[in-house]
Amino acid sequence: QFISESGAQHKPPNDLFGPPAEGTKDEHDEIKLPAEAAGDCFEIAEILPTFQKREGKNQNDQNENVEMKNLHLFLRKAGSIRAEFSARYGGEVKARAMLSRGLSTFHDEADDYAARVNGRDGVIDADGDDNLYKAILPMDVIHTANRLITARIEKRPFKIAFGGYSVTVGRGNYFHQSYPFVMERILKDPMKMLGIDLDVRNAAIGGIPSFPYGWCLKNFLGSDADVVSWDYSMNESGGVSEGIEAYLRQTLTMPNAPMFIVKDTHLAKKRKELIRDYVLSGNLRDPVIIHTDPAAEPFLKEEEGIRPPGFQEWRKFGAPKGAPGQARHHPSQKEHELIGWMLAMHFLGAMEVAVDIIVREVDTAHHLLKQHDPATVVLPPPKHILRANSPAETLLFGLPSSGAENGKHWKMNHVSCRTSFDPVLEGTLKEVVVSGLADELDLMLPKSEMIYVDGWVLDYGEDEKKAKRKLKPFNGLGYIDSKKAYYGLPMSKTLSFWLPWEGFTVFGDSGRGNSGNQLRGNKDVELKLEEDDASNWYRSLVICEVNEDRGENECNFEKNIDFIVGGKPATNVTYIDATGVSYLKKRICVNVGIPEGSKVSRKDGSSADSPLGLSLNVTAKGFLLLKDGPCSISHVVWEEHTR
Repeated sequence: QFISESGAQHKPPNDLFGPPAEGTKDEHDEIKLPAEAAGDCFEIAEILPTFQKREGKNQNDQNENVEMKNLHLFLRKAGSIRAEFSARYGGEVKARAMLSRGLSTFHDEADDYAARVNGRDGVIDADGDDNLYKAILPMDVIHTANRLITARIEKRPFKIAFGGYSVTVGRGNYFHQSYPFVMERILKDPMKMLGIDLDVRNAAIGGIPSFPYGWCLKNFLGSDADVVSWDYSMNESGGVSEGIEAYLRQTLTMPNAPMFIVKDTHLAKKRKELIRDYVLSGNLRDPVIIHTDPAAEPFLKEEEGIRPPGFQEWRKFGAPKGAPGQARHHPSQKEHELIGWMLAMHFLGAMEVAVDIIVREVDTAHHLLKQHDPATVVLPPPKHILRANSPAETLLFGLPSSGAENGKHWKMNHVSCRTSFDPVLEGTLKEVVVSGLADELDLMLPKSEMIYVDGWVLDYGEDEKKAKRKLKPFNGLGYIDSKKAYYGLPMSKTLSFWLPWEGFTVFGDSGRGNSGNQLRGNKDVELKLEEDDASNWYRSLVICEVNEDRGENECNFEKNIDFIVGGKPATNVTYIDATGVSYLKKRICVNVGIPEGSKVSRKDGSSADSPLGLSLNVTAKGFLLLKDGPCSISHVVWEEHTR
């Protein structure tokens, strides 16, 4: 029998999964482990000799003793976490079998890539005849362990940042009950014992597609994220993989080349196959996919009274009854707990490998995952090519590297973003506004057309206001996401922006770059008069609106807005028609382009010390009424050429 958190005793039924499969027998029942359980945190704990080779070594200083004491405490804590996981989910074997169904890892593919490229010796070097790191431990878990060790050595937090929409936000529950924070609560103390502060960020926003969010990862998730995620379990139905490929290619140019977590339906075979291909190419090192349905389904077929504690009251939400979001498509509190526990168990295995590396002094000095240069990242050709000359192609998937044979190697230009959505860490839309805004008023107040005479108005759309009003009786449930934007009518003033050039710069023959992508203007690139043509610096410019359907008479970017870019009118403004860049079949972003003859300029005139950038003026036009839906701007995204 096992004891749950509440103290209740529970003995799982022996026939929960039908006939026994081949595998390892557990002492508590006759169910056997599936082969997919190999490489999980339970197996890793069994095979690691963490402290054996440390015996007899001198501990000459107090600091080492304190460190070793904490690592010993970690191992004991890790054992108690595995025991609690087992108690929650039906005993060790059933819990591990569930974990293998609920998490898709890519052990074999990561091992295959390491073997094809340079063998395991090229990734980590174990002393003597130790075969653990050369043949046994999963390569992707070693990569995750190295991420942890890098944060530890650099004395910085290990940052896990979650993106997504209402599922990840935790709608129907309190924000703190969402699965990112469940995982954080499980791992915070053991991570501290490892010498690492864990920093978990839930930056999901309800009711959004994967783009333009995917162009703004540094804004929402942070440029220093070690792990990032997205949720495809509801949007982009049918398992289409174009959107996820574009999103992951954006992540690969982030400084830490972060680990990629995907929440998805188990039926999305194309997306899983695409991730597998990126592991085999060596671009993704340690991705994980979460599927809750196959993990929970066998347990939910049982009567409530005999289910393990983690599956009892399965559809009960954590927020008070009647709170917004308590719908079938939103996970309950127990489902959020399940996801958080599965992720925590995956990271726990990597943490135990990290402790083994530290304690047994495995040489990893020349294998630490240092920040890479985004300007020199080499990508494979995308699996999905948009139609020829599509305005979104390079923004979503990149472009062939110059000189690469038959387009074999691709690269991503730097993409800059400013947004009015929350929660944002850096790069707000207001930062690049020069003029044309009305005074800010309470976002929840109704606005008359007279207010628009003074300029563009920061406001919520009607759908967002309704959602906020429904949350008010419940004190907001702790949510921090919001979709505010700048709204304008033809009577409003011209809204003027100045967009700093923040692109990649590469010097000399070393192939190393100096990136100016810190969300500020690059002052290091000398502007020569003969190079002031904007097309030499900027490749594309995209403007996005709030994803609300306000009827057939609402503002249309192609008809109701004049865009002046670098002093020249944009004459080919086109809605982007691509997977992930629409919501409920509504296209929300337009490619404005870089008009011929447009010029870059210095922010403060001609001073050589002033940042370089591009002016953008936006004016609403035509017959457009407030009741029909004014024009809205929530994201400005621009792509810069590498210099």
